[in-house]
Amino acid sequence: MAIVFVLTILCTLSLGCDEKISTDDILSKVHMRADSFEDYSYTMYVNSSLDDNNTEKYSIIWKKPVFMKGSFQASNINPGIGMMSNRSMQLIYNPDYGIVFKKSLYNTSDDDKLFEPNLYSVFLNETLNGMSPSLVGSDIIDGRDAYILELIPSTDSNKTIGEKSKIWVDKKNWMVIRYEISNKNEDALFVVSIKDIKINSDIPEHVFDFEIPKESKVIVLKEEQFSTELKKLQLEVSRKRVTFEILTPDYMPKGYKLNYTTVSSSMDTQYLSFIHSGFSIFSGQPCERVTLVYTNGDNELHVREVLSERNTSDIYGFEKDVNHININGSEGKIYPVFEGNMKALEWQSGNITITIISSLNESEIKSIAESFS
Repeated sequence: MAIVFVLTILCTLSLGCDEKISTDDILSKVHMRADSFEDYSYTMYVNSSLDDNNTEKYSIIWKKPVFMKGSFQASNINPGIGMMSNRSMQLIYNPDYGIVFKKSLYNTSDDDKLFEPNLYSVFLNETLNGMSPSLVGSDIIDGRDAYILELIPSTDSNKTIGEKSKIWVDKKNWMVIRYEISNKNEDALFVVSIKDIKINSDIPEHVFDFEIPKESKVIVLKEEQFSTELKKLQLEVSRKRVTFEILTPDYMPKGYKLNYTTVSSSMDTQYLSFIHSGFSIFSGQPCERVTLVYTNGDNELHVREVLSERNTSDIYGFEKDVNHININGSEGKIYPVFEGNMKALEWQSGNITITIISSLNESEIKSIAESFS
């Protein structure tokens, strides 16, 4: 009894005992710890079951206020994409294509930065934003004792990623060291592991120097190159601007007519492609996209056709309720988008990925897909 009493007192005095610490206590320490960083370095590994369990490796070094150096690799063979930020400029370097995106930081607003240097804070905010965490237990991750917090979308959140998501918080340094999204069968769809962490080690500024390779093409980004608005084109104009044959459906529900098309190429807007693909290592690869917009009054139906060296998918954030249907002998995936107000049907036609997005019912969308020629 004396031993039990002593242990009880020790647990009361220590936040290290799982049963005596609350979710709010943990989150408070996580945010306070992030705010206290003067510098850090770590390696992040990202695995996705929707990407054939390919592992992406992110090596990050950061120092207040704007210093950052990072490399992003899809494999040990791939040279990866490099990023650098210092007091005067930011760079993104793609060695596969010999391209360097450059942006001066003199007299610039935060909105005009190529990227936010403090990537751990970005990761933390995006992971927790719109979620209601709850403490569900403890675990040992790579020899580190960690709290497990389950994340549930709040009622006003439109997040639909997977069935469940969890984070693991290191009890010693209060950093998130693992993030996992799983389906209803507890199968991991997406796993982020943060390892080799060093905090406040007084990293010198010269570590963030970067010499641009002489053979590289330097693209100095200006304000107009941050625009994402695409021109509305007639179908015949779009046909002349892409290297593949644009397919069109023979069937369209009554009242729907082709209004306009848009064309985009990752090689024309490589920086935007890089950013919008979530810093994916594959975003620098050639990719052409055509969107056909059909309208019926205020209703719109979008058809996206994408040609890429790597099979692409429009399934956003591991959407729930993905159903598999047959489209002329090919496997199609249909799933809810925009908080369930619309559906997207995606399938492969040769080397083209086609996606129909509409508020029509599944039967109508399937009929449109089967009529493509």
